[in-house]
Amino acid sequence: MSGADPRAVLVVDAALPDPTRSAGERATVDLVDALVAGGAAVTLVGLGHDPGGRVGLASDLAARGARVHPTTGPDAVAAALDAGPCDLVFVQRPGAMVRVAPVLAARPGVAVVHCGHDRHAERLGAEAAVLGTDPRRARLLAVGEQAAWRAADVTTYPSAREAAGVPAAVRARAVPYFRLGRDDLDRGAGAARDRRGLLMVGGAAHAPNRDAVTWVATTLLGPLRAVG
Repeated sequence: MSGADPRAVLVVDAALPDPTRSAGERATVDLVDALVAGGAAVTLVGLGHDPGGRVGLASDLAARGARVHPTTGPDAVAAALDAGPCDLVFVQRPGAMVRVAPVLAARPGVAVVHCGHDRHAERLGAEAAVLGTDPRRARLLAVGEQAAWRAADVTTYPSAREAAGVPAAVRARAVPYFRLGRDDLDRGAGAARDRRGLLMVGGAAHAPNRDAVTWVATTLLGPLRAVG
């Protein structure tokens, strides 16, 4: 890709991503940043309006170098693809992938990468087995995940274990994901050995985060105190 002739890339998500709201949305914004840094001309389409009601998402993304499509929904994806040459689309998570699959299937010249983010159905199924709760939601999500795999040219997951769990007929790849920016690292003068205390941050309404807090309190804190 060159600055004079950037490659057009479309990024599709359920709504405009807010990197302060969840790890998945931060991953989407980081993907946008990486594509822009690589010289791509990135257009971002949200399939719905921002459910959190945060204003300024479009301007924030524009400041990162991405063009935000002015309309929403699968028709916006079709309009963005038909507006000019674009042969690469990244679709975030299975729900969005299923929604735009008919639009993309009608354009076989476009390469489609489905960013799965995690094996959500697998996690919910394990949770239902442990808690003895209704497993039907996990089964429905699994159907959606499988439909997303079939609709994409390749599906990515952040770990080799998740990618290996996809059937052999599906093209799945592990793309380890992490990014630490300059603002994520404390460069203060205090040495780590002089610090005390522990702070856990996460969305308390998200079941895996509640599980993590419980695990830290019941399993991890004891050994940490023993060596502290």
